[in-house]
This record gives sequence, structure tokens and C-alpha cells, in this order.
Amino acid sequence: WLSTQSGSLYGRIDELWEWPDGSLAPVDYYYKTYSKQEFESDTLRMYAYILMAQERFGRPVQKAYLVYTRGELKSKALLVDPDYLRQVKEAITEIEEITSQNRMPEATNNKNKCLTCAYRHLCTQY
Repeated sequence: WLSTQSGSLYGRIDELWEWPDGSLAPVDYYYKTYSKQEFESDTLRMYAYILMAQERFGRPVQKAYLVYTRGELKSKALLVDPDYLRQVKEAITEIEEITSQNRMPEATNNKNKCLTCAYRHLCTQY
């Protein structure tokens, strides 16, 4: 199990590869068939693993791998985008602030996000 330094985000990486240059690569196995389509939830999970690995071991992560085990075994490499990683860190900070202050998050205009939001039954926008 890994976590962020704050302990607010934690998870279990299936594997963490170490390359000869000292960099790390999280690997997550999915019991589903390979798809060229990228799913935001998969990308976010991998970036969470990237962040946790960097913080825990203090070493760079340049790639992460999603391995699809159903049907033909295939994998997809995810190159780390520093801007996206920054956005993930900012989102984690915002979530930490929301939970520590026990306040409602700001409502979104994107109703699709409401479908999976834990606050939808309390929200005036839903």
C-alpha cells in the first residue's frame, strides 16, 4: 500500500517496476479487454499511483502501464504529463480542504459529473 505524504490518498499498486536509471513505473492490471479509447477514471487512477510512488520513494516516474488481461494480453503506456500531474495535485489539495473544513464542494454545470458525485443528494444544483 502507498499513500500521499498527507495520507489523504492511498491505494495498492499491482506492481511497481524499477528501471536501470532508477526511475519507477506503476503497473495496473485490468480484467477487461484492451481499448484504444482512454477512460478518464483509468488515467486519474494511474496519476494517483504516479504521485504516491514519487512521494513515497522520492524517485522520478516517467511512465505508467495499464495491462489488459481479458482476451488478448495487451498493455498501454501512459507518459507522465507534468501539467496533468499538477492538476491532479491541485484537485487532491482541494479535496483535502473540502473535507478538513467540512464544507460542500462547488457545484458544477456539467450534469454528467453529478451522476457519480457523493454529494448529489445534498446539492441544490442537482
